Amino acid sequence: NGIEISLNTKNVDTKNFSWNSTINFSSLKTTVDKIYGGSSAKSALELLGFKEGEVANAYFAPNFEKLADDGSFVLSKDIVYQGSPDPKWTLGIGNTLKYKAFSLDFFFNGAFGQKLYNYAAAEYGVYKSEQTTNLLTSSLDFVSATGNYAKRADNINGVSWGYNSKFIE
Repeated sequence: NGIEISLNTKNVDTKNFSWNSTINFSSLKTTVDKIYGGSSAKSALELLGFKEGEVANAYFAPNFEKLADDGSFVLSKDIVYQGSPDPKWTLGIGNTLKYKAFSLDFFFNGAFGQKLYNYAAAEYGVYKSEQTTNLLTSSLDFVSATGNYAKRADNINGVSWGYNSKFIE
């Protein structure tokens, strides 16, 4: 289900100069009604997936709960909906300015309300023994109360350690 609205205006129209504008707004929501052969499916990335009754193309991951004293990630056992990379709405504004034989067109557009997986934060924002330089300052957030750096595990509860709510923004 969705909506799209467009407004075109002729702001100025003289012999040598004209200025036209366009504004466009759209919103689209897609929901998975039925998945044949099951009630959910995941992409090759392990993070994006589809679940009956949820928004199509959504992030499903455990919630980040805390960093344990030994530095290990503590994640919820349940894999839950974390949002969608698809925008809730988009907006575009364009203008055309003409002076005699010359024309200038410019267009701005934006997407709003989507969630994105922050790969840079997951990869460079968590300290790891094999990479001690070129880390983001956010890596300092992953030091436990006892001074231990976060431990990267191959998987936690069957999910890659980096696929959790901490890195979906």
